[in-house]
Amino acid sequence: MFGEVKGTRGQMLSFMITSMLRGCVMSVEGKIKEAAGYVKEEANEHGNSPEAKRRAQEGRDLRNEGRIEDGKAPKTAPPGSGSK
Repeated sequence: MFGEVKGTRGQMLSFMITSMLRGCVMSVEGKIKEAAGYVKEEANEHGNSPEAKRRAQEGRDLRNEGRIEDGKAPKTAPPGSGSK
């Protein structure tokens, strides 16, 4: 999982914990942003007012920010278009 690591048990443990935290912290933050953006986008995508369309786009922008942090491609279709 972590490749060959040489050193004391404490050094190996420190290396493994640091490696896991480095990968998880960014991923969790990206997933939270993507989920929050999804909720905001879905809640507003069917509104006809300019305000609803603006909030749906804000949700899409937040969702894309989280996707980029997780190494995924951003969604490019307009909010509410139903494309995957």
